[in-house]
Amino acid sequence: MTESTHPGSTRPGTSLPRSVRVARRALLAAPLLAALPPRRGARAQAAAAYPDRPVRLIVPYPPGGSTDVLTRIMAERLRDRLGQPFVVENRPGAGGSIGIDAVAKAAPDGYTLGAATVGNFSINQYLYSRLPHDPERDFLPVALTWEMPNIAVVAKEKVPARTLAEFIAWAKAKPGGITFGSPGVGTSPHLSGAIKRHPELDGFATE
Repeated sequence: MTESTHPGSTRPGTSLPRSVRVARRALLAAPLLAALPPRRGARAQAAAAYPDRPVRLIVPYPPGGSTDVLTRIMAERLRDRLGQPFVVENRPGAGGSIGIDAVAKAAPDGYTLGAATVGNFSINQYLYSRLPHDPERDFLPVALTWEMPNIAVVAKEKVPARTLAEFIAWAKAKPGGITFGSPGVGTSPHLSGAIKRHPELDGFATE
């Protein structure tokens, strides 16, 4: 594996195995992020009336996925509580980097927020040699909104295994006959499968 760094970062690159360990500890923690705000005085003045207009909530993944659905539920609650619309905008692509980069380049006034996942901050910086933003410097975490574990599922009537150990033993008896699917290459479900990878399992990505 080659090491990589992102533009503007002065810390040395870190190898992928460490990033995988970070991702496993974090699960799918989805912090609500805003672009880095201006100085403290301006923040205090703006906070007094916030929000006084609609807020944009960028989801860096397509509609219908778990991040999108949970963000829309949260947007409704924020609207009811704060009295302003929270408008969800889907900006998918490049493993979530396109949408998160839109958050990084938005005005740092709190009116553009992003629903981020572990992929945006613990995975992508190791999958891509360069990112258009610095995951550590260009954002301000606002709140941890949910956690979501990765779960392996199988067709119950076709697979006799009831535990992971039983499944691995069953798969070893069927070399080349088992596949596993994930939402895409580089996603945390894909990397979870890679961590548990065995030569008898053939991985594929689904859109």
